[in-house]
Amino acid sequence: MRTELENMLARRYKFMRKGKTLIEQKSEGFIGDLYSAFGCECGDGWYQILDELCSEIEKIINESDSPVDLEVNQIKEKFGTLRFNVSIDGPEKECTKIEELIQEAEQKSASICEECGNPGIIRDDLGWILTLCDDCYVLEVARSLMFEFDEAFKELAK
Repeated sequence: MRTELENMLARRYKFMRKGKTLIEQKSEGFIGDLYSAFGCECGDGWYQILDELCSEIEKIINESDSPVDLEVNQIKEKFGTLRFNVSIDGPEKECTKIEELIQEAEQKSASICEECGNPGIIRDDLGWILTLCDDCYVLEVARSLMFEFDEAFKELAK
């Protein structure tokens, strides 16, 4: 995801603010905060899903009678769908609701193009699994073919 979209999430939602960068963590000899190190490891098309999810999580946190501590551990694409990994501490009711919202968002991502945000489907014929609309799928196939052509040309040039 583009940095400017990640920054918009961080400005809107306190729990989406990052800690130490990858370089800072490496200098300490250990990468323990994947979200701060790598950011949102998914396409811009899922920004709206993340924004809506964060908005709902923030409402739960703000309306809770007891403190709810939420730490984002990692946001990524895996097997064509969104993964929003967090650590939550607080009242069971709020924690359960947040976990349900996360699960719903992850399921929703299976029908939203990761690249552009239009309706999409899971594509598993590219050598990896992605959720893409028809237009982005065609572009991904073209990129894949260009890469294969380039690799074959390099072999011939040896």
